[in-house]
Amino acid sequence: MINMHEFPLSIVDHDLFKKYCHTLQPLFDMTSRNTIKNDILDMYETGKVKTMLESEDNEGSCHHNRYIDIRSPKQMIQYIVVTMHYVDNSWTLQKHIIKLEYVPTPHTSDVITTRLIKCFLDWNIDRKHMSVIVENCSVNDGVVELLLDRLSSDTLMVDGDFFHMRCCAHILNSIVKDVLSVIGDGIERIRQSVIFWSGTPKSWENFEEASRQLRISTTKKLCADVKT
Repeated sequence: MINMHEFPLSIVDHDLFKKYCHTLQPLFDMTSRNTIKNDILDMYETGKVKTMLESEDNEGSCHHNRYIDIRSPKQMIQYIVVTMHYVDNSWTLQKHIIKLEYVPTPHTSDVITTRLIKCFLDWNIDRKHMSVIVENCSVNDGVVELLLDRLSSDTLMVDGDFFHMRCCAHILNSIVKDVLSVIGDGIERIRQSVIFWSGTPKSWENFEEASRQLRISTTKKLCADVKT
């Protein structure tokens, strides 16, 4: 429940949660948050071993490792996420997030490559690559070049010609941004209008009153867009 719904570990210390559990089973002895933390780490290790065994038993070597950046604007920190894709022996597409890690500065190609290589070695997939999917930027181009130098070319399909795959979603996003820039002034005026009317409860009340006077239905509220 904590994993699925992302509840805090401290929920086991909440009085009403304890009361709820006691109502269900008076003999249940509530565990501590440290026990819950250790149980979650054990679940991760068990899942990791299971995934590694499935990957090793897979007869094919068609692994796709997708590497992306995640930046936290408020905290000014950067993470990398590595997702492994492969088709198992039953011809079922498998997808596993195998790494989410904070990357310290500087975010150079060498630093990121070192983290990725360590991830591949930890999961024993350094010799089962078909391609790596990355976003379009100069740093990632450098990462791919370093990976090709450090990985065994004998395990790459067509000598690594298909190793570097560019992220389609990132390309489409860049195209859409270029198209929207043509009407950027209009979009910005709409954005500022939405921010103004939804900024305070009083502004929203005035907006609703104006809508009623113009006999415009307001079943939905305005919400600011997310540029990304």
